[in-house]
Amino acid sequence: MSRVMRRGTGVLALVGMTMVTALAITRGPEAVTEVEFFRVQDIRIQGERFLTREQVEELMALEPDASIWDDPGPVAQRVRRHALVQDVEIRRRPPATLLVQVTERSPVALLPTPALVPVDREGRQLPVDLTRHRLDLPLLEPRAVAPTDPGAGGTELTPGEVRTLAGEAHRIARTDPGFLSLVSQFAADPWGGVLIRLEEPRVTLHYRPEASTHRLREGLRALADAAQRRPGQTVTLVDLRYDDQVVVRFATSNGS
Repeated sequence: MSRVMRRGTGVLALVGMTMVTALAITRGPEAVTEVEFFRVQDIRIQGERFLTREQVEELMALEPDASIWDDPGPVAQRVRRHALVQDVEIRRRPPATLLVQVTERSPVALLPTPALVPVDREGRQLPVDLTRHRLDLPLLEPRAVAPTDPGAGGTELTPGEVRTLAGEAHRIARTDPGFLSLVSQFAADPWGGVLIRLEEPRVTLHYRPEASTHRLREGLRALADAAQRRPGQTVTLVDLRYDDQVVVRFATSNGS
């Protein structure tokens, strides 16, 4: 923006504020919203990723004669009702612009319902169109019956288990995104533990929720050590549920 344009914008803002003050003093605050000069002409939206500008404007549902001096509270509340919206802030830029800052909920994993549905850190299902947005996220699989094979023949996750697993995906993504990139699946055991399936190396880690990522990486070190000690044998599970102990399970001769 050139200096002349910035100066012109500043003059308009100054004129607008002068009019607001004068009207508020002479006719009361409600008179400001009736002035044509302050009718909303432009909406500038920031922060949207999965929502489109058109969707946000539709959620705002502004009246044709809306003024930037109208109470933004009801408008913000309408936007917040959308499942993807965590928060929204609406600010005024006189004479005729609204600035809308949207904070969307972030998907952390995919839940088979049976169709894949993104969920946030609280296990809330998010209406993200996966045909438009490719999400490289781990799966939340049915509760594991056999710890060595999450999801195989398991039972449907409870809402509490979905929240736990989604929370784990979010926590690991925040503290060690490199480790999360190795994870293909999260599953729950019947006793409140968590199982994660790694793609490379292909193995399952079994741990208690909230285990540190340092502890999870101890499992990888134990896996590498076991491979050196028993070359040719396949590790199926690394159990990290016990303090100061790592249990490594190998496949039996029949592969089970």
